[in-house]
Amino acid sequence: MASISTEITGLFLPYQIDYLRDPSRFKIWVASRQVGKSLTVAFEATMRAAFGLGGPAHLIISHDDRASKLLLRYIVKWARVLAAVGLASIARETATELWFSNGQYVMSLPGGRTTVSRGFTGDLYIDEGAHHRDLEQSLQAALPTLTRSGGTVSVISSAFSDVDYFWEMYSDPSGRWKHWSRHITTIHTAIEQGIKREDPKTGQRVPLTLDELRELMPDPVQFDCEFGCIPLTDAESQFPKTVLDDATLRYILQRGEGFGGYDIARSQQGDFTALAECKRDHGAVHVDEKGNEARDLLEVTSVVMARRGMEYDEQLDYAGRQFTERGWHRMAVDSTGIGDYPTTVLQKRLGGPARVEAYPFTLESKGRLMTLTRSLMDQGRLSICDDHELWMDFHSIRRVFSDAGNVKYTAEHTERGHADRAIAACLAVHAANQHIAVPTFDFATVPTGGGGMREDWG
Repeated sequence: MASISTEITGLFLPYQIDYLRDPSRFKIWVASRQVGKSLTVAFEATMRAAFGLGGPAHLIISHDDRASKLLLRYIVKWARVLAAVGLASIARETATELWFSNGQYVMSLPGGRTTVSRGFTGDLYIDEGAHHRDLEQSLQAALPTLTRSGGTVSVISSAFSDVDYFWEMYSDPSGRWKHWSRHITTIHTAIEQGIKREDPKTGQRVPLTLDELRELMPDPVQFDCEFGCIPLTDAESQFPKTVLDDATLRYILQRGEGFGGYDIARSQQGDFTALAECKRDHGAVHVDEKGNEARDLLEVTSVVMARRGMEYDEQLDYAGRQFTERGWHRMAVDSTGIGDYPTTVLQKRLGGPARVEAYPFTLESKGRLMTLTRSLMDQGRLSICDDHELWMDFHSIRRVFSDAGNVKYTAEHTERGHADRAIAACLAVHAANQHIAVPTFDFATVPTGGGGMREDWG
């Protein structure tokens, strides 16, 4: 964007110009609300199309229809500015596109379907990426084609949660996104660099102040998220970062009895069916760096499975085989709603309620599950495997207080699911913690021709 004219760049503040002049193919920008990020991105896409850079298509995906229409208005505005100073010629406008005479065009579409970006070969911009439920899938659909075609990708958003996919891209704990260029703009930076607003009484441009923004949003946590680029985090999480970091690979049990936890779902796009394993060694002892001693240890050894769209027969076959092959003593199953039937079937197949516990979720039962798992972590008695998706699921579980003072545990529905891996792990921990001796059966679980299962009891 080195060719941007002085007349145009004079309309932007330094943080916007820094973003526009970044030549990187892959960019991510965390920006406060009200700092003009959408206007800036619309300008970048319009300029690249007008000057024949990349393309021929330049696609901006917004999180909803209203935002996509607003972006198109910005695109039209910038195109007319460029045309007025002789830098471009507009060919035509439609409800979703603006075409230039050079054959390049800019599209503004709402997200919600990965087909929007699949096979796209131009420049891709994703606006308010933290609020896209399908951000990961949209990028996975687009990046292979864009990589081959030389297109650029920019993801822009205000902060939302430190467990969403957008924040993972920006913070990059795994190094997966190390080739992306990063920008961050807080409201404090924007004010220091001279951002202004329109006074509704006079129509004049006046300096924006923190005080007026704080009047609009007095909650300091929400203010820091929306304007300070600080995602919602540990203050609300049932499993804060420090607790999870301490519990991750706290120790690895060399032996112990095995238990399972099973969270049931059937959605093709939403929640995951998840199966997790926990081991318990009554005789194990762990001494931490501070000399604190913990006995009777548990370890979440793995997320055995996390999949979408599994039919009941497939789920039951898989869960039954894992129960048998891993030699689990007991399994706790989410028997809420659609989980009631699979739980009953597994009880019949695997030895009854003593082997397969129905665990229906209520406000109280979910609270007991969350409290037990957190308590065992705090006591130093529970270790969890080094699984990033499991860690993120745990951290996404939040405590919400009602006006009556009751506590509800909840998690956002995202592309990662609904904390399903963590729920399965908590169920496995519960099964291990509640374990009582039951008769051991010798049996082999064999798939039948009809997709069901046959139990051969010894």
